[in-house]
Amino acid sequence: MLVLAIVILVLAGLYVCVKREVKASSSMVIRGRPAEHIGLVLFFGGIASGAVPWFCALLGVFRNSESNLMLSVLLLFVSILYVAVIVAIESRKRPPRLPDQK
Repeated sequence: MLVLAIVILVLAGLYVCVKREVKASSSMVIRGRPAEHIGLVLFFGGIASGAVPWFCALLGVFRNSESNLMLSVLLLFVSILYVAVIVAIESRKRPPRLPDQK
């Protein structure tokens, strides 16, 4: 299951980098450089969550697989949290929408 999450994160990152657009909510679409930044964070977060625990196991830093699993999940969580921070910053940059007056 973790491998599937890593693959989805990497593919989502590639998709966002190519399309350069992220729909953050029903009324907010992030385009351009911030969207590309989100795509790169997703892509490299997925790569890091797969590669860093593998290198740590190879070097003998962690002796059991539970530590590698926790490190991988932590890296996935941090990359998604960083994307949420980028979205929050972009939402503050946008002017508030006024309700439609009838």
